[in-house]
Amino acid sequence: MPAINLKSKKYLLIFLLAAIINFSCGTKKELTTTQENQPDVNQTPSRVHLTPEALKTAGIEISELSTIKIQRQLEVPGEVVFNPKNYYRLASRLSGRVEELLAYEGNLVKKGQVVARLFSLQFMEAITELRLAAERLKKIENLDQEDKTAALSVLNSARQKLRILGLEPGEIDHLINISASNEDINLYPVTSPLEGQVIATRVLTGDNVEAGALLMEIADLKELWVEVRIQEKDVSLIQSGEQALVRVNAFPEESFTGQITYISPLLDSSTRTIKARIIVNNKNGHLRPGMYAEASILIPETSCLAISEEAVQEIGGKTVVFMPQTGGDFAIREIKIGHPINGKIPVLAGLSAGERYVSHGSFILKSEMLKNVFGEE
Repeated sequence: MPAINLKSKKYLLIFLLAAIINFSCGTKKELTTTQENQPDVNQTPSRVHLTPEALKTAGIEISELSTIKIQRQLEVPGEVVFNPKNYYRLASRLSGRVEELLAYEGNLVKKGQVVARLFSLQFMEAITELRLAAERLKKIENLDQEDKTAALSVLNSARQKLRILGLEPGEIDHLINISASNEDINLYPVTSPLEGQVIATRVLTGDNVEAGALLMEIADLKELWVEVRIQEKDVSLIQSGEQALVRVNAFPEESFTGQITYISPLLDSSTRTIKARIIVNNKNGHLRPGMYAEASILIPETSCLAISEEAVQEIGGKTVVFMPQTGGDFAIREIKIGHPINGKIPVLAGLSAGERYVSHGSFILKSEMLKNVFGEE
């Protein structure tokens, strides 16, 4: 192959450089042309026109903005919990040994029903003091008033000790009159403080317990609480006294009526929620503490300007409605809206009462407008 001289190399280099420059300029021009042909969604026209024929087939409906009454329901999650007013942790008032356990987990009990009996030296001493004081008072009935007063004071002191241990006056009178041979006289009766159900037993027969030891837990489940969490943005919508409907997964077809009785003044900074309490009637016993629940809080009826959901469109990142003009023209109007309620959307700003807007068929107008922006395909 013949050698390429220096002059030929020079011409070849110039040719290649020119080709590269020409290719680069052509590509840049092509890219510029392509970008110029892209429609700018931020420059969407402010109105759209429909021909008379298009208006007939579009089914456009025009409505006048008016004030309506809206009943809103706020849906919030929650959990069924015990009502502390009807929940009791029954503890022993004295030290002793469990001789009889008369109620177990799941048993229904009445208020005042004996649920356990304890053998206690402290109780035996108190009974002995009571019975001796009562006998002494009987023996000195015919003596002078001063002796009677002293004996009565001793008896009242003995009665007061038993009252501190939880015995009622009638029970104390029974201990005075009962025969000393009765086996139950020396056993301390533990009674239920309320009507309800034994939720848990914490001791067994034969256990030794100290004063203050937990014996069992009893609760009246006919009325429970549902603790719910309200989003920060919704707190202004609710207040104490409002009605609520509670549902649980176990009974999906059933609603439990309740009422808000408490709204916490504190905000949980981790969840941005506020705790509220609903008291719920549970006479049928279907609700159980620990169940997850959904509550519908009935917000008081309010009046506001509202439009149909289908009237609202999103164009260029803005919330708009279409306003009818003359000659088949429709202009877009940016508005500010609230949360949808029963198929209606509250209008917070952008429209006034009495103004006419497209309530049906706005999507067709939006499609026609975007078609004009992007061009026919």
